Amino acid sequence: MTDTAKSSIAVLESIARRDAARKEHERARKDERLHLSEDPSTALVAFNDACAEIERDIQRVLSDDEASRKSNVREETRRESGLAALGAVNARATALDATTGEFGRRASAYDVRVMRQRMCDVRAALVRARGVIAPREPFRFKSRASGTRRARKDGTSKDEAAAVEDTDANDDSPGTRDRKNEVVVVREVPEGEDYVLERLADCDVFVLGAVRALRAHDLKRCRVFIVAVAGSAHLENVADCVFCLATRQLRAHAVRRTRFHVRAASRPIIEDSREVAFAPLMRGFATQANFDVIRRDAGLPVEENGMWREVDDFLWLKASASPHWSALDDDNDETRNVDEATLREAFERLDL
Repeated sequence: MTDTAKSSIAVLESIARRDAARKEHERARKDERLHLSEDPSTALVAFNDACAEIERDIQRVLSDDEASRKSNVREETRRESGLAALGAVNARATALDATTGEFGRRASAYDVRVMRQRMCDVRAALVRARGVIAPREPFRFKSRASGTRRARKDGTSKDEAAAVEDTDANDDSPGTRDRKNEVVVVREVPEGEDYVLERLADCDVFVLGAVRALRAHDLKRCRVFIVAVAGSAHLENVADCVFCLATRQLRAHAVRRTRFHVRAASRPIIEDSREVAFAPLMRGFATQANFDVIRRDAGLPVEENGMWREVDDFLWLKASASPHWSALDDDNDETRNVDEATLREAFERLDL
């Protein structure tokens, strides 16, 4: 056996030992974390300790990845090992997020904000770590430079030129734009790219894969079904729509009379929104086995975690519940049943 092979095996064995030790430590602290929400006076302290532990584990994963690189471990083996270890840490972060959701029902608005911000920091650290272990080639917009030259040649200002660049960039992103009364089925999405929905009216949109992030702007009377959004789903200026999706985070701004059937890894966020309703992922959309595989590969929950009802309204800081959103938590709710029937009909029509 060559020295390189021996070194690779030693590194992998070291990673396995550390992972086993982490699991043992996790079991020892399991009961403590399970009781995180039972004592409000110590919940923040326990929560911060749990977050710090997750961040330490992220650093361990990165250290192991660096050791694998220096030991010339095969690239594919290094990536798979690192992503598997990071996936385990991500699962713990998701479980912690769900636990804090229970505590948030009785906590003050300030405490909830502190915990949510801390959780966002942990999520950001996970995203950065994934970028180190399995970096994606940066997306480049071909028309940026030409857009700037056109703007300067026409005598526009620097700010106006920047606006041209942004417009060109958005136009180059994969997406569906400027449609009316259409059924759009996207069966394959370029891996690692965002997806954009803009200026749609009376459309049904099916995205049957995983996208890195979703941006939806200026939608009216649309029904949108997306299997997986690995990152954030950002919605703005949406009215009279239905969204059914699994995502890491949902943020809705200036949304009116819209229903969300969502499975999220963190608490949904609304701002300046009215008459919005939240429900769990539609049964017809949640039980497709091939969709579960896509969600799992995107690092999203494959089981119902109840996050759909843990909504944060950033413009409602009072102790009472926000009047701007409601929960469709009754399995016999007429609105939910109508949405379910619509989805079944669409799947049959499209042979999905």
